[in-house]
Amino acid sequence: MSEIGVSHIEKFIRECKQPTKKILEHGKKEKGIPKPRTPQTIKHYVNLLSQVWEWAKKNGYCQGDNPARAGEIKKA
Repeated sequence: MSEIGVSHIEKFIRECKQPTKKILEHGKKEKGIPKPRTPQTIKHYVNLLSQVWEWAKKNGYCQGDNPARAGEIKKA
């Protein structure tokens, strides 16, 4: 947990926004590949990470500032 930083969370957000469905030659979408996440879903992911970080900090698994609550996270 202590190795996770703001840059990791920003990269995770960018990857969640990437379109990942492939269109096959016959027009059908490839199965098993998730579609891009909605902004609300990404917000839920980041909030969950923040909660896990706070739990880990409270129980002595990590220390320092919560990167998911950092004001400099770019949602782009």
